[in-house]
Amino acid sequence: MRFCSRGFAFLCIACIAASVSLFAQAIPAAPADFKIASTADSSVSLSWSASPGALSYKVYHSTAPGVTPANATKRIGGIIPTSYTVSGLTNNTPYYFIVTAVNASGESDPSVQQTATPSAS
Repeated sequence: MRFCSRGFAFLCIACIAASVSLFAQAIPAAPADFKIASTADSSVSLSWSASPGALSYKVYHSTAPGVTPANATKRIGGIIPTSYTVSGLTNNTPYYFIVTAVNASGESDPSVQQTATPSAS
C-alpha cells in the first residue's frame, strides 16, 4: 500500500486538496491602458495592455455611463487579442465601454471606463 506525506493511504483527500491549492491561479488584474483606438461608421475599435495571467478578455458596453459587468447592454467574451472592434452600433450615440481579464480562477475588476461615439463621417 502506498502512503502520502501525511502518512495516509494513497489518494489522501487532504493531500489532493493541498496540491490543488498549490496550482490555483490568481485572478488577473484589470486591463491597463484601455483606450478608444478609433471610431468609424457603426463601430468603435478598442485596445488595452495584456494582463499577466489572463487567458481572454470580455468587453462590456452600454449607452448609459457607469457601465459595469452587471448592467451592461452587451457583453462580448472570449476575446484573445488585446484589441477588439465592436460593430453594429448606432451612429451619433455615445457608448461607454469597459474591459475585464479572465482566467480559470475568475474575472478581473473592470478597466477604467472609456466613451466613444461612432459616426458615418
